[in-house]
Amino acid sequence: MPQILVWKCPETGKLFEEQQKYKNHLSALTRARRKVKQQNYIKTAFFDWLEDERTNKVLDVSDVPQWLMDNQQTIMDAVNVIPGQWTSFGDKFADGDLFTKITFDRPCWNSNLSNSHSCPKGGVQNWGGRGTFADGTPKPNGYPGWGLRLSGSLKRNKKLMSSYPYSGLFNITGIYTGTGGGGNADFGYDAKIWAAEWPGAASAETFRKLVNVT
Repeated sequence: MPQILVWKCPETGKLFEEQQKYKNHLSALTRARRKVKQQNYIKTAFFDWLEDERTNKVLDVSDVPQWLMDNQQTIMDAVNVIPGQWTSFGDKFADGDLFTKITFDRPCWNSNLSNSHSCPKGGVQNWGGRGTFADGTPKPNGYPGWGLRLSGSLKRNKKLMSSYPYSGLFNITGIYTGTGGGGNADFGYDAKIWAAEWPGAASAETFRKLVNVT
């Protein structure tokens, strides 16, 4: 009786009669493990990286657009793997996606920027500025930050143009979009950046105010 030689995967228990298919299977498992390892690293390291960047690297609000462009792949990878409603419809970024333009128009500092629709981490929203806490104490009606007009363009495969993941880049980094819209190729929004979440830029703003006073 002829002997049948098979290869058994030690991880899945799957049997293969052809050695090449067995090798391909092992290679696929290795790639999958590597991808999971990378995703787990992103999940645990991204927000520490983001905090350091916003504290020590981005030292002026006008630098934020170029910083987003320079770090877009890191940020898009994070949007794809970190749980959260980073995009409006849960759309994911795809291989080859590329932001070709991100601009801030008229960023304006406000020591009491309205928190009707968003607030910094650890703060509270106050719709219409009339909210109160459970004990009747008025909620704050604003926090220090910048109001601005955000615009940009995301280049992607034509087959993917019916999904719009670009908002994820802004949401996960702490840029709060409001009124606006548009497609991937040309979008624009009113936006807010809270000083508490961008301490490097906030420190520079405080320094400018002191210099102007003196």
